[in-house]
Order: sequence, then C-alpha cells, then structure tokens
Amino acid sequence: FQAEDGIRDHCVTGVQTCALPIWPENVLLIVNRNEKADLTIANFYRLQRRLPDRNVLYLDYKGSNVEIPFAEFEAKIYKLVLEYIDRNGLKPTIACWATTPGFPYRIGVNSLSGCIFHGEEQKPIQSPTLGPGGYEKNSPYFESLLPARAMTTQEKPRYLHMAIDAGALEPTLKMIERSVKADGTYPEGTVYLLDGIGPRSSRRTSIPLAMRLINQAGIRCEHPDAPDAFTGQRDVLGVYAGNVSFPAFQNSYVPGALGDMLTSAGAFLRDKEQFGQMQAYDFLAAGCSASHGTVVEPYNYPNKFPNASLYFYYGMGFTAVESYWMSVAWPQQSLFLGDPLTCPFMDAPLVEFLEVPSGEAKGEVDRKSTRLNSSHTVISYAVFCLK
Repeated sequence: FQAEDGIRDHCVTGVQTCALPIWPENVLLIVNRNEKADLTIANFYRLQRRLPDRNVLYLDYKGSNVEIPFAEFEAKIYKLVLEYIDRNGLKPTIACWATTPGFPYRIGVNSLSGCIFHGEEQKPIQSPTLGPGGYEKNSPYFESLLPARAMTTQEKPRYLHMAIDAGALEPTLKMIERSVKADGTYPEGTVYLLDGIGPRSSRRTSIPLAMRLINQAGIRCEHPDAPDAFTGQRDVLGVYAGNVSFPAFQNSYVPGALGDMLTSAGAFLRDKEQFGQMQAYDFLAAGCSASHGTVVEPYNYPNKFPNASLYFYYGMGFTAVESYWMSVAWPQQSLFLGDPLTCPFMDAPLVEFLEVPSGEAKGEVDRKSTRLNSSHTVISYAVFCLK
C-alpha cells in the first residue's frame, strides 16, 4: 500500500539481495574533451570500472559549466548523445548517463539530471494545491524496485544520470577508487537518519517506516536525538539530514557510504553565491560515494529530495544511482552526484574458467568448463580481452 508519508510498505519479513543492478556496459560516460580534468577523470573511471570503449563519448563542448537554457542543452549535448547511442547500437544496453564536471548542472529551471531523464525542461507549477512550485506527477522510477534498464524499454527511453564530481580532481579520483573497492563488500556500518531543523525537517515523516525496512534489510539504522548534526562517528554508512550545513569531515565513513542533506542550495556547485550552504559534493570529498542536491530553490517539498527508503533500496543490492533515483518523487531539480555504479550490497558472481587454452582461443565457451561461486543462474557469457 502507499503510506501517507510517501513510502510504500513492501511488507518485508526477511530481505535478501534481490536486485539486478546495472553494470559497466549499461553506463555511457560523457566527457568534455576540452577540459583537462575531465579527461583525467574519464580515463581513470573507465579503467577502474572497465567500461567498454564505445561506452565513452567525448563531446566538443565549450559552453558554461554552470547554467544554460534548455534549447542550448538540447542542441549541444542531449541530441548529440542520443545520436551517438543510436549510431553505435547502444539502445539495448545503456541505462545511465554519467557526466564529468565540465558540463552545466542547471538547465533553465531544471537540473542536468532532470533534463536527461525527462528529455525536456519541466517548469514547476504554482497553484493553491501545489503551493509555490510543485509537480503533479511522480517520476515513473520512484519506488519502482526495478533495475534502471526498465526505463529504457519504453517508447520514450528515460536515462538515469549521475555527475562524477566531488568538487575537485583529487577528491573525485579518490571517490572513484574507494567506490570501486566497496562493491560486493557488505560493509558493516550504520545509517543515521536525522530529523532536520525547522523547514528543513519536512522529510522526517518518512523515517519511521524506512527504519523498519532498512533494519529488515540487515542494515543498522539509528534515529539520533540530535536533529541536525553529530560528530565523531566512525561507522557511517548513511547520513540523512536537514540543515544549512553538516560536519561531514568530522565523521568517518565505511566504503560505499551515502550522504545528503535537505537544504535549498545543495547543488549550486559553481555558483558565485551559495548562500552559505554546504554543497552536496562535500559529502563525497569527506568519504561518501554518492550524494544529492537541488540546483534551484526547491522550497521544502520532501518530494524533491530523497526519502529515507533510499537505504532500503541500497541494501537490496541496487546501485547508488538506482537507489537515489528510486527515492526521489520529483527529480526535475535534483542533481545526483558520485559514482553511479557503487554497489556494496550486490551479490557479485565470480566465474572461474577451469580449462584455459594457451595461445589464441576461438569458438564458444563450454559452460561445463566453468565454475560459479554463487547461486545465480548464468544466462550468457561475455568475454572481454583487456590489454
């Protein structure tokens, strides 16, 4: 059923990892070839994540890396990416776009993430029922419990998005490295769900049901008395807060941790005026693998921010990008940041070849000559030669 606080009760009695997360072949890495830092990040990411060569697109983009109108985004970025996907036969596989920092994060009154997903700019509606700037429909991916690939099989494909940007080159490279190492490790950590302060506490109503789901997923979860911040924690798997700032660097994070905060200017990344508010990528620089912020004034609509069920999806084995997108009802103004493929709770199968021929090998793989380390059923093999 759909609860009043916006989270479905999935009636979980004993959760096991059941997600079918996206893999490197499902991600298209989009790079600004004119930015040296972007090239460094792209080279490091594709090697760390072993992206196929055709899953990396270099665009000759020379516009603003802060804000552009939708028409410019459509002509200089969006249509070029769609044409590349079509030309290279990637429609059956791509489910997520990952961008380097050299692209704008605000497109008109929407975010880069929102415009990529919807394929258009959707202006908020002002009305007596919706208030100063709401939306009438939830995202079709919200609370779907489906892999991202389900969004691309529709007549109008919808691509998830995450910006690989921790604020500067070195923090971004470190974020990528620790995120890759986190995959499949089932880290021992605690999710801290904080109420938030004043108008930034609007999403606290999602906490009670989410705590039940998160605990049933086998993840420790606490609801501290301190409503806005805490320091000195050494086992942080998740931070869910609401204030103008959070002492992110005064805590320690386990591999694959997530962290975000409800505040107005959380993704005003390169704006001259950030109104004294903490930026979402500060969580990444402090040790997290993914975060979220809004690129325009969102007011305090809880639907424009992740609800606490984010950590339930994550614990089920979905990737960071899938978990974050599933937890936001109105993502039009949301910017998702981090490594989209981070997946610490996945049951990653390891296939061992028992008979490896010497020299050049041709022909089909005999499944009898392989051994699998999990209960997964192998549907098909794809063999890649890495030089």
